[in-house]
Amino acid sequence: MIATTPETLHHPYKYDTLTAKRVDIHRHIEGSIFIDQIVEIAKKMRVAFDSETIEFMQAKVEQGLAVPSLESFIQMLSTRWLRLLIAKVMIDRRTDEKSRAVSTTIDMFFKTVITHAFEVEELQVLNLLFSPRNLSVNGDLHPDKLHLLLETSDITPEEKRIYETLILLSEYHKYPRGITWQEYTRKVGKLRRTVERKFGYKKRLTLTLSLRRNKFLGDLDFLTDEENKYQNLRDLHHLFVAEMYDYLDICGNENDANGSLEKLFPFLASVQTLDIPTTVHVAEMTEEHKKTAESNMSHALSLPHPPSMLAHSVLLNLATQDNDKMLRAQETIIHERLILLLNISSNMFTGTGMAYAPDMEDTLLEHTQNLEKHRLLLYFLDPQNSTWLDDTMLCVNTDDPVIIGKLGTTQATEIDKVAKAASLIAKNIYGYVLSPTDFIKTLDKKIQQIVLIQDQRIRFARENARSKEIIWPKGVVKKH
Repeated sequence: MIATTPETLHHPYKYDTLTAKRVDIHRHIEGSIFIDQIVEIAKKMRVAFDSETIEFMQAKVEQGLAVPSLESFIQMLSTRWLRLLIAKVMIDRRTDEKSRAVSTTIDMFFKTVITHAFEVEELQVLNLLFSPRNLSVNGDLHPDKLHLLLETSDITPEEKRIYETLILLSEYHKYPRGITWQEYTRKVGKLRRTVERKFGYKKRLTLTLSLRRNKFLGDLDFLTDEENKYQNLRDLHHLFVAEMYDYLDICGNENDANGSLEKLFPFLASVQTLDIPTTVHVAEMTEEHKKTAESNMSHALSLPHPPSMLAHSVLLNLATQDNDKMLRAQETIIHERLILLLNISSNMFTGTGMAYAPDMEDTLLEHTQNLEKHRLLLYFLDPQNSTWLDDTMLCVNTDDPVIIGKLGTTQATEIDKVAKAASLIAKNIYGYVLSPTDFIKTLDKKIQQIVLIQDQRIRFARENARSKEIIWPKGVVKKH
């Protein structure tokens, strides 16, 4: 059992003052910025999008809000448009200022997200997830991969023109130097210093490096290839020791044909040998893919050290005597005090959280607002499963706040919505009284424990990691 006394920690703020409305443990940086903010950054960088492109961006948001789905969810994230902005900067700026302009653009993006979270929302603690190769030019913007972007069905004329220009620049050996995933991670890591300088210990920023697998390239495909794997492990280790990030996460679309994460867990096990804390996006899927969910959950919890945090895990409601895999997962989560990250509105938006199909008279949009139909809320609040709510380290988070509703959502709004849904479930489904206020008090107590455990685990892991050294296999050439 991990000791969690405040005296053992660096951070002197009082944990018993933290509230669920002011602590977001699972928020993606790419899902935290609005289209108009991206356009504003472009203006500051003296780069202008075509009016047709801006209209297309806005139409994507409107379309996503009208017909929520996993596909529209992905389309509404800012990655695509930030990537396009960086590409424009690379093309439009003079050769001698391209690299600095790309770096400044990314800095503006980061600071916009941080300012909104800590000053507008007034969060006390934020764990921000970032995926370095989404925006690193050696990732999805690499010439070898740009043809995949050009093949997408809904590409705008401006996007097509820009990416063709980048390919042409590469053919003439004038492809501008971008930013590597290591540099990107260092830039994000510096955000912590910015927060500390501005707020002291009144605010707390932790960072999760989220490695993604996507149809273009993805962090995981690059990091796990045999040629670069050991060098990347070395860099991941150094960046963790240098406090550039606090957790390493793996994330993939489990609902697609290749949704199994099994091939990725050996890499995560290698990371764990370096004492880097890990997290996993797992069982974030519809019930028709439950076999994959069971397999992914089993593999995640069979790692040498179970992940510190499990994101989404919406199919944990399958934990019954007839489903021993999920039942064992439930027991491990409780026994190991793993942190369960619930993203209720996000799940309903993508369709992964639906306990049953919406009524015929409901529109899908109305259904996504009906949080009392979320499978895990229904499961946790069932009196027969009271152990879950009592003993599990669970918290409610925003995930990607800008995609929830036209004006986005905040952590405080999310907590209020979930508490109201919990109260309705207790009354209408199970016949007992649970006020929203009492449910929020339960979440408050859990979040105080969670942040305390988080801080202790990160500090303990960092101290151990500093004493670790990567053992290079025979025949592997070290790169410097």
